[in-house]
Amino acid sequence: MLNTIAEPHVLDTEAAAKRLGLSASYLEKLRAYQPEKSPRFLRIGRKVIYRIADLDAWANSHAVGGAQ
Repeated sequence: MLNTIAEPHVLDTEAAAKRLGLSASYLEKLRAYQPEKSPRFLRIGRKVIYRIADLDAWANSHAVGGAQ
């Protein structure tokens, strides 16, 4: 039987920041002070996670220039 590891569908703040090429503190500040500008996130208790699809959509919404 082939054993494969599936890619996670959610990331914590550190991993989300790395995926986006940003610092974790920048994402934390967006969440705290400008949530309307932050990527969508889930808060489960004190844990914050980001769906990969939401991170990709947020990054794509910030694309500038070129053909659409």
